[in-house]
Amino acid sequence: MKKSIEEAVKAKKSKDSKELKKLSKSSHYKVRRAVSRNPHTSQKTLKKLQNDPILNVAYMANKFAEKKISFKDSPSLTYPCVICEEDESEFHIICAICKKTNYHKSTKLFS
Repeated sequence: MKKSIEEAVKAKKSKDSKELKKLSKSSHYKVRRAVSRNPHTSQKTLKKLQNDPILNVAYMANKFAEKKISFKDSPSLTYPCVICEEDESEFHIICAICKKTNYHKSTKLFS
């Protein structure tokens, strides 16, 4: 978990689109989500992240991508964890005390 937190912080702070592209391939969804929210992430990288199997990542990538995709009115978009604006490097603290719901933190886009 420590590595994913460190990578999420790096993804949040990076201004290097090549580094962000590399981080977008992380196995940790929190890192990919942080890349999705970074304003220095290229549109090409965001386009790939829009199809991430973890809806938390795909939603954020879609939010910041110039060309939006439709999630076909997915009811998952109403889950507070998907649209949460909290810092990914703080999820391990915040999610444990979040009083909003008991939804899974990594809702899958595709079944």
